[in-house]
Amino acid sequence: MAVKTRKTKKPAPPPPPASHRLGWEAIGWVLLIMVFGAAFFQLRTTSIHSAAIERRLQRWKVKYLLTDAELARLRALEEDFHGPGGLLQPVPPTPDQSAKHRREIAALLPKDAAQRMAKSQKPADPTDSEDAHE
Repeated sequence: MAVKTRKTKKPAPPPPPASHRLGWEAIGWVLLIMVFGAAFFQLRTTSIHSAAIERRLQRWKVKYLLTDAELARLRALEEDFHGPGGLLQPVPPTPDQSAKHRREIAALLPKDAAQRMAKSQKPADPTDSEDAHE
């Protein structure tokens, strides 16, 4: 009579050392921090950009005696031209685009305000995007 032998199961491989698990965990945390950092940076720079446009518009409102309706049209024009800010900032405009933008602003302003703005404008300096309209 033949003796039946039990097949022995091979032992399971040992779990990876804790140092390997910590390596992947550390990479995950670093990636998570980077994603949150980029999101914070985007929100912060967009907020700063929007505040700069709003300050410019408020100066224009006082300086050129603009109504709220005129200010709303100018706000839409400025936000369209200058973009959202932050990481999604568009390519800097060409001198022709800047000149066209100034003409569009002048078309939205009352005639006397457009004349005063044209007198106060200096040639656009590409390094000075904040006050290129004043």
